[in-house]
Amino acid sequence: MMASCISSITDSLQFVESGQPTADLGARNTVTSLDTMKAITLAVFFGFSALTSLANPKRFRSAEDYFIACTNLDSLDKAVHAQQDNSARQLHNLLWLEFSRNNVSDRFGADLDTIKGLCSRYNNPLDKALFHYLQGTYLRETNLASAIRHGLEAVRYFETSRDTTGLLMSYSLMTLLSANSKTYQVNAIKSPEYYYDRIMTLGQQSARKIDTLIKLRTVLIYEKLVKKTQSYSNRIGIIDEILRILNQNPRLEPMRATLYSAMGTFYSRHGQPQQALAFTLKAQDLYLKQTAVPGTIISYNAGIDYLQTKNYTEAESYFNKVIRNTDAEKHAINLLISAHSALIDIYMETKRYDAALASIRQMEELYATRHKRLKGSLFEELRTQYETDQKESENRLLVKKNELAEARSTYYQHLLAISIFALLIVSSLIYLLYRTNVKQKQLMNMRDRFYTVIAHDLREPLSSLANVGSLLRFLIRTNKQDEIKKLTQHLDRMGQQTGLLLNNLLEWGKNNYFDQQSPAQTFDAAPLLLELTNVYATLAEAKGITLAVDVPTNYLLTTNPKDLSLIVRNLIDNALKFTPTGGQVWLRASATSGSVSNATTATIEVVDTGVGIDADQVTYLRQVIEGRIKPQVGTHGLGLGLLLIVDFARKNGMSLAIHGHEGKGTSVSLGVPR
Repeated sequence: MMASCISSITDSLQFVESGQPTADLGARNTVTSLDTMKAITLAVFFGFSALTSLANPKRFRSAEDYFIACTNLDSLDKAVHAQQDNSARQLHNLLWLEFSRNNVSDRFGADLDTIKGLCSRYNNPLDKALFHYLQGTYLRETNLASAIRHGLEAVRYFETSRDTTGLLMSYSLMTLLSANSKTYQVNAIKSPEYYYDRIMTLGQQSARKIDTLIKLRTVLIYEKLVKKTQSYSNRIGIIDEILRILNQNPRLEPMRATLYSAMGTFYSRHGQPQQALAFTLKAQDLYLKQTAVPGTIISYNAGIDYLQTKNYTEAESYFNKVIRNTDAEKHAINLLISAHSALIDIYMETKRYDAALASIRQMEELYATRHKRLKGSLFEELRTQYETDQKESENRLLVKKNELAEARSTYYQHLLAISIFALLIVSSLIYLLYRTNVKQKQLMNMRDRFYTVIAHDLREPLSSLANVGSLLRFLIRTNKQDEIKKLTQHLDRMGQQTGLLLNNLLEWGKNNYFDQQSPAQTFDAAPLLLELTNVYATLAEAKGITLAVDVPTNYLLTTNPKDLSLIVRNLIDNALKFTPTGGQVWLRASATSGSVSNATTATIEVVDTGVGIDADQVTYLRQVIEGRIKPQVGTHGLGLGLLLIVDFARKNGMSLAIHGHEGKGTSVSLGVPR
C-alpha cells in the first residue's frame, strides 16, 4: 500500500498573475475647464474599461494558460460562482476553478457537468480537451471505462493542436488508467510503458520548464508502476533538479506543493521514511494555505509516512481522517481500501485484534462494492456515449436555430454601429489625456534627472571645500607657506571646475527644458581651440602636467561654435582631472581625409596619459554614445560633463569615439563636419 498507488495523476500547475499599483504623478493643471474635461474623461474611461473587462473574458490559447495560481481556493470558488452574467467567461472561470481544485480539494469535479454543457454550446477544441482531461481524472476510480474514453479524447485533441503541456498531462493520466485496466481493453488504449515513454520523450524535447517538471514528477511517481525503477543514488539528482527549476522560475511556484508530495512518494518507495514525511508535511502546509479543507490524498500519504516511521498514533489519526472524509460513492474507493489496510497493520502491531477484525470486514464490503462498480462501468460507458451523442445532436440543432434567429435581426447590428462610434469618441478623448499625461511625466522625469545630476557633480567640490576654512587658519597660524600655496592652488582648481560645472548645468538645463536649436555656421576653429588651451594652461602647470596643442591654421569647421567650445572644454577638463602629476595631455586637430581644405570632416582629439578607464567603462560609454542604452549619471563614471559631450555631439551631427585601457591613458576623438 504505497502512496504512489493512490497519488493523483495530474498537477494543478498554475501561473501567478500580478499587477503593480499605478503611481500618482501629482499633475498640476492651470486651466479649470481643462481639469473638468479631464475628470469627465477619466470617469468615462474607467467606466468603459470596467464594462469592457466584463464583456471580454481573457483568451486562453493553450493548456498551460489555464494553470493560474489560486492562493485562496475558497474565495476563488465564491468569486467564480458569483459572476455568471457571461457564459463564455463562466466557462473559462469554471475550468480555472476545477484545475485549482485538483489535488487540493475534495470538491474537485463539482462543476464538471456545467462545464460539459458550456463546452457543447461554444464548441471550442481547447475547452473540450480540458474538459475530457478533467472528467477522466475525476472518473478514474468510479468509472474506469468512461475515464479511459475521456482520457483518449483529451489525447486526440492535444495531439491535433500540438499542445505539449496538454499532451504531457493527458499521457500522465493514461499511464495510470492503462495500469488499472486489467480485465478489458477500451478503444485503442496502450500499455502504461507506452505512455510513460511518450512522457519522457516529449518532456525531453520541450523547452518549457513546466513540461520538464511534469516529466520529472512522472519519474518520481510512476517508475515503479512501469517497472523502470532505478537505484536511489541514480534518482536523487531528479529532486535537486526539480528544486533548482522551482527556485529559478517563480511563476512555477504553484507546482511546489504537488512536487513535494511526489518527492515524499519517491523517498517512501526507496525506504527513506523521515525524508518522505518531511516533504509530505511541507506539501500539506502548502495545501492548507489554498483551502480550509484539503484533499484526503495528502492525509493518506502523511499516514503512510508516519506508519513507516512507526509513529502509530499519528498514522492512525491520519487514516481515520481519510475514512471520515471519504465517501465511497463519490470518491476513490481504492483510497478507503488502502486506508483500512494500513489501519489493520497498525491494529495488529498494537495488538488491537477486535479493531483489526472490524477493519477487515469493512474492507470486504468495499471490495464487493468495487467489483460491482467495475462490472457495471462498461454498460455505463455505452449508455453515457448514447446520451452524449443525443445531447450533442440537440445542441447542434439549437445552435442552428440561434444562427437563423440572429440572421433575421438587424437591431443588434445598428446597436453595434452606434457603440463603435461612441467608442471612437471615447478613445479620442482617452488618447488626448494619455498624451498630456505622458508629456507631464516626461517633464517630471527631467526634473528628477536634473536633481540627480546636480547632486552627483556638486558632491566633489563641496566635499573639498567643507573644511577648507579651518584648515587655512591652521596653516596660517603655523606659518606653513608651502602647504598654504598648495591649498590656494587647489582652491583655484576647485573654482575653475565649479565654474565649468555651473556653466554645464546652465547649458544642460537650456538644452533639455527649452529645446534650443544650435544653428551651425562655418568658422575658423583654430583661435577657439588655442584660447581653450590657454585657459587650462595655468591649471595644467599647477598640477605639473604638460598640456600640448597641435592645431592647423585656417581650421574651418561647420558647427555651432558655442557647442564645440563646451565639448572641448569638458574633454580637456576630464583629461586634466584624471592625469597625475608628471603626465601629458594633447589637443590635436586634423582633417580626416584628403587635404585640409578639401576634407569633408575633421577630427579633434584629446589624449592623456592618465589613469585610463577599464573595459566595462569603455563598453558602457560606447553604448551610451551609440544610443543603445539610456545614460544614468553616476554609472561607470558618467558625469554631467560627459553626458553633455554626448548630447551636444549628437545634436550637432558629430561622431564620438572613446578608447583607453586601465592605467594607460584615454583618447577621445570628435568627428566634426567641415
